Amino acid sequence: MTLDGPHLHAPRITHANLSAALQSASFLSSVGGVAFDGVATGERGLRVVALRYNAARPDGQRLEVTVQAEGSSPQAVTAAIYDWQLVPIARFADSQTFQCFTLFGRLQDQNDEQVRRARGEELLNYHSAFADTLLGLRLMQADLLIIRPDACDLPKENGSYYLGAGETAPDVRLNQKRLYTCQHGFGGSRFSSYVICDHGQSVVFAARNGALELTGAPYWYCWRYKIDDRQKLREAQMAINREAEQIVRQQPRNQGDTQEDLQRRFDLLVDRLRTERLFEALPEYSRQVSAAVQAAEGVNPAVYRALANTMRYASFFRHAKKAQPEQWQAFVASLRGVRLDPAVHTPTAMQGHMRR
Repeated sequence: MTLDGPHLHAPRITHANLSAALQSASFLSSVGGVAFDGVATGERGLRVVALRYNAARPDGQRLEVTVQAEGSSPQAVTAAIYDWQLVPIARFADSQTFQCFTLFGRLQDQNDEQVRRARGEELLNYHSAFADTLLGLRLMQADLLIIRPDACDLPKENGSYYLGAGETAPDVRLNQKRLYTCQHGFGGSRFSSYVICDHGQSVVFAARNGALELTGAPYWYCWRYKIDDRQKLREAQMAINREAEQIVRQQPRNQGDTQEDLQRRFDLLVDRLRTERLFEALPEYSRQVSAAVQAAEGVNPAVYRALANTMRYASFFRHAKKAQPEQWQAFVASLRGVRLDPAVHTPTAMQGHMRR
């Protein structure tokens, strides 16, 4: 199942953008994960005027961009990004969905889903652009980066690492030290969960010495439940459901209201009441966590670089899509048939983690 498919794991509520989603209990508690919806800005008014995928060039040098500032001549630059990241990120940016990955997923086979949940497994959903790609695997691991020691390593098959162009085998012991430093830097797990995102962050692109440069760092948006006791939390949620049901029943109905209309009214009311009464954002703590990850060199540098590139290039591609819509469509079409190496099958379930 994919995050942009017909079975998106979000309770009948859609969100116009990431900022709205981060103010919604339905998103935070049932999707979350990794999500990016930013649009990059050019340094000193720079904008994209042309974009091209040149298959004849070496991998890592195939993205050719022409940028121009007002009153200046166009500049041709090359972006240092390999195909295994470039292609899925461009496809993601071309979609209308800002969710990349979630550990709170669903399976198409409901019986299998029930069995796996009974075993305490997490169900993994990916945006279709990242499903069965190495980048999807990196984004999955990014969501575990600061809470699971096994995120200090990289996935293997038959003893060999899955590595993309430009990657090297990890120094696991060094990454374990980085994880310890990172966790010490933000003072432990005071969050209930988090969303790795670009909320409040800026991606800026520039042209220097014939190369495209992008800046901007992922942000751990942390939140927690106001009620620590799980039984009391469940009771509070049930009380909100009953209150919302009573309110909706007492509201005057519009002519032509369907059961779906009433259900949506109920869902929106429950979402608002749960958000207001049960959820608390942790802005200062979020900044501490994000800064600690950066200070620890991303804990697992290969994973963090892939995460940061996804944020930066998705934002840059959205700028290009907006600035040059016709060229953008031609660019996306040129990526059809590009072979991604290595071939990867992204997992759909894993043993439960620490974040609930």
